[in-house]
Amino acid sequence: MFYLSSLRLDAAGFAQPIRGHWQIENRLHWVKDGVLKEDESPLPDWGI
Repeated sequence: MFYLSSLRLDAAGFAQPIRGHWQIENRLHWVKDGVLKEDESPLPDWGI
């Protein structure tokens, strides 16, 4: 992934919003799996 910004930030300042974005994605997966039991599926996972 690439991120482009015109903001003048150091590495830590630039990483904070990116990590926040992925934290939301990871939480959503956890909620979906808890409800839909996707990780317990007997069907093969072909990386789709």
